[in-house]
Amino acid sequence: MTFDHEGHIIVTPAEVESMLRTDIDWLICTVLFPGTPIAFATYDEFCQFRAMVAEELSVHPSSIIFRGTTKIGFSLTPRPEKAWMEVGADSDVDLAVVDPDHFHFLDAEVRRWERNPAIKAQRFRGQGYVRSVKLRESRAFYCYRYMDLPDTTLVQKYQAAMDKASSSQSPGCNRQVTAFFFRDWWSLHSRYEHDLRQLLHALRQPDFPAADRQPRARNGSAMP
Repeated sequence: MTFDHEGHIIVTPAEVESMLRTDIDWLICTVLFPGTPIAFATYDEFCQFRAMVAEELSVHPSSIIFRGTTKIGFSLTPRPEKAWMEVGADSDVDLAVVDPDHFHFLDAEVRRWERNPAIKAQRFRGQGYVRSVKLRESRAFYCYRYMDLPDTTLVQKYQAAMDKASSSQSPGCNRQVTAFFFRDWWSLHSRYEHDLRQLLHALRQPDFPAADRQPRARNGSAMP
């Protein structure tokens, strides 16, 4: 594992698997949190993008980091058909927004929405029930996923921010952008740990693909 001159962390799937088996905390803190995301060619483009999103969301730029494939260049999903697969031109950007004040303001708005009598009637059937379950599951990690949020005034602001971040106005990104809102860094750390333990469990299955020195190409074979 090393950094290149633009601040990208250069790490292989095999190195990630080794850290995953020995020290998940070290993997999170030294590989998944720091560094320029692979989605950006330069550190400057990443800083410009982060500053733009931070301005739209009214948070500090340092509160925004990347999660997922576009951060390290390959997937850490426990799904065998996609594990270790290289980032694609159409891969979505998952942002983590870590800000206690912002989270608590959002949390209050979501809970007000949930207490609305008209909403309560929908929370136990159909899509309303599915959304309600997903909101409760995310809250276990002090997290709100953008795609699960209700249509409120604040969430409409998020929609505008995500649309702008996904558009040609976005410096160096040109991908679909979504966001996960966390109460604090330990909440994000816990979410990562949960997901990585699912991957670790999958690795123990006999038919799960082993990590290599290169990500798997999107046609299913390893990259040259």
